[in-house]
Amino acid sequence: MANLNNFMFKVKDYNKNKSNNIVNSNITFNEYADKWLKEYRLQIRKLDLPIVINNINIGKYYFGQKRLKDITSLDYQQFLMNYSLGRKKSSVEQANSIIQSLLKSALNIEQYKFLLRI
Repeated sequence: MANLNNFMFKVKDYNKNKSNNIVNSNITFNEYADKWLKEYRLQIRKLDLPIVINNINIGKYYFGQKRLKDITSLDYQQFLMNYSLGRKKSSVEQANSIIQSLLKSALNIEQYKFLLRI
């Protein structure tokens, strides 16, 4: 799992160079998740790849066709509460870490774009 943490930092670095306006587009969670996974799958250790894919699929199940810009913190909190029912704390933390990284990467694209305009 240590390599998974390194992977999350690479996501953040990669987004500094992006200029797409993801947050204001109509891209859905599913669409962005597919692009995100395609972009980073080569940076994920082979042993960790099934874990990442499984957790991304959990996010797809909950958020699916919802546009990224329409996912609120309340939506995310409800997802965590629903997903945590009957599951180990470690499973919920793992899903949260991976899905949150995906969502943050979309938000960071917009954040870095704003910073570049200053």
